[in-house]
Amino acid sequence: MPSNEKQIQFKLKNVQVTDCFFKKPETRLEKRQNYGFNFSFKAHFDPKIQTATIILNAIIYYSPSQKIEIGKITTKTDFTVKNFNEFFVDEDKVTFPKDFIVMLMSISYSTLRGIILEKSTGILAETIILPIINIRDLKQYNSKE
Repeated sequence: MPSNEKQIQFKLKNVQVTDCFFKKPETRLEKRQNYGFNFSFKAHFDPKIQTATIILNAIIYYSPSQKIEIGKITTKTDFTVKNFNEFFVDEDKVTFPKDFIVMLMSISYSTLRGIILEKSTGILAETIILPIINIRDLKQYNSKE
């Protein structure tokens, strides 16, 4: 059965850390520390340069119950969309399928895992393991910047 869905031709263009800090908490970290997290995503589309950008903000807390901020990182992940014009309606509207946006957010989130490990080395416990999350369940993303 042929599909009526358009194939989206894209590739990762750039990953940039735009804000980052980690600090050792006053309370001792355990070897298997159970951190708390807060994530927010923003999607932005630029038809002039045919780019989809995902901005991901992560805040890391000492624990899920103690909202003592021990880290914050923001990344900007740019994707080039070769056939962007097929999804461009007008200056204010792009019609990318939600599944495509979720996929870009998932790629950005997975990339963040490695960035956090690298940026927090020597400051926090040996590893901060980001929780597995269902990007589809996040309600904190939009397409306006």
